[in-house]
Amino acid sequence: MKTTKNPLKQKLFIIEALVFLIPVLAGIYIYFEKGISFENNHILIILASLCLILGGMLLLRQVFDRILMIQNIMKTAECGEQYVIDAQKDTGDLHEITNSFNNLMNNFQESNKELQRSIEEIAERKKVAAALQRAKEEAEAANMAKSRFLANMSHEFLSPLNDVIGFSQLLKANTHGELNEKQMEYTNNVLESGQHLVRLTTEILELSKIETRRIELKLSEFDATDELQDAANLVTASADKKEIALTLDVQPDMPPITADQDSFQHIVLNLLNNALKFTSAGGSIALAAKIIKGSELQIPGLGKLKNFLQISVSDTGIGVKPEDQERIFSIFEQVDTSSKRRFNGSGLGLAMSRKLVELHKGKIWIESDGDDKGSRFSFVLPLKSDKR
Repeated sequence: MKTTKNPLKQKLFIIEALVFLIPVLAGIYIYFEKGISFENNHILIILASLCLILGGMLLLRQVFDRILMIQNIMKTAECGEQYVIDAQKDTGDLHEITNSFNNLMNNFQESNKELQRSIEEIAERKKVAAALQRAKEEAEAANMAKSRFLANMSHEFLSPLNDVIGFSQLLKANTHGELNEKQMEYTNNVLESGQHLVRLTTEILELSKIETRRIELKLSEFDATDELQDAANLVTASADKKEIALTLDVQPDMPPITADQDSFQHIVLNLLNNALKFTSAGGSIALAAKIIKGSELQIPGLGKLKNFLQISVSDTGIGVKPEDQERIFSIFEQVDTSSKRRFNGSGLGLAMSRKLVELHKGKIWIESDGDDKGSRFSFVLPLKSDKR
């Protein structure tokens, strides 16, 4: 490997050679000029001069040593290599300069180490972020595959289920002969079970369409008060059967809302049926609607200056623990997940409601103080007529 000479070292060598050459030439001159006589004071002056020359050379050597040390350290640092501070222990101004430089390089070295640590941490965070992004994409792909599978299977289920329901209805109508009491009971059981499976399959199919983004909202302007009254009328018979008091409280002069009318009624009916299922006989359910400003909701992501239609369904049912209040909005999740649960259900109603509300750029949530404290499900939809 070819090495390059240091210019500073070359200059120092030339200066030292010249300084050494002066007394040598003087000695040679004195030796050949024998006629020159020296007195004691002359000799003292010569010796003093030589001492000054030697002292200057030593001082010059120290100065150049410091310069060379600083130069070597700077080159090492410039190459990004590890360097060692070598402070020479002497006194005077040179020592102070050396110490100051050493302190400067120590600080630089610590800063460099800190910078390296920060770079490594950033690189590690980028790796973690990339891994999380890949995991998110894989989870989304798996969820899409699941939704497509459910959609395909739902289509396959619907045809035979409709056949079962159709033949059960024919048997119940005594089209091909009279059925005895036991046969009629079995036929009714088959018919009810088939209809239940059709409803469940339809919900799975609709949910799959939402998740695979194959559903389009059919927006129209309609009177929310009429839709709420129709929904209440549909569940009144079930409420009366369980001796549950059902009330409807709608703010007067309710403006029309622009939304998917079928989806709106689906959400309200899901919440009402949910309240009916979990409310014991003698309880009560209240369906309410009002206009509310975004600033009153304190929900992130909603415009504070917009007006919203808020629908609430309150009940005196079993309530929901705080730790379960987010979970119950997930697919196939229920409040009671044990094998001996008291209430049947698919766990699709609330998940479907959340998806439909979010498609309308709204929010849905639950308020409950816990077991046997009742629940209040609310959702808000933005009012299109509000332009600010």
